[in-house]
Amino acid sequence: MKSIVDDSVSLRYIIQLGKFGYVDYATPEDITTTVKLEQLLRLHQSWDSGTFAEISNLSLRGECQYYDLQAGVISTGNVGTESRVAFTEFPTERAEGKPRNWSYAITGHVIKEITSDPLQDLIAYAVETGSG
Repeated sequence: MKSIVDDSVSLRYIIQLGKFGYVDYATPEDITTTVKLEQLLRLHQSWDSGTFAEISNLSLRGECQYYDLQAGVISTGNVGTESRVAFTEFPTERAEGKPRNWSYAITGHVIKEITSDPLQDLIAYAVETGSG
């Protein structure tokens, strides 16, 4: 049985995902299972040892009243009636270069909380509603 597992990269990848409590996510077709397994093991080893291959620093402009970091994208902003949510995507092994920035205006609402999931192209925010 061990030789079957050792000979199958796909099976080892599925086993490691389950062992670490992760789920597979949609990846570009040009990433092989071998590369995904190597990245998964490297990530887990980095978290276990507290050492990382790369540390990124990002200067946030102005005061930041809320923030969220998901999948290499940080969203930041301030509470107010004319809120603007800013996003910065950190460079990765696949997307080298400078961080990519963009923002959205959310008008007519006071933002209380924000979260995002770049893998699903999803932004969710809670707003303050009138009292009564």
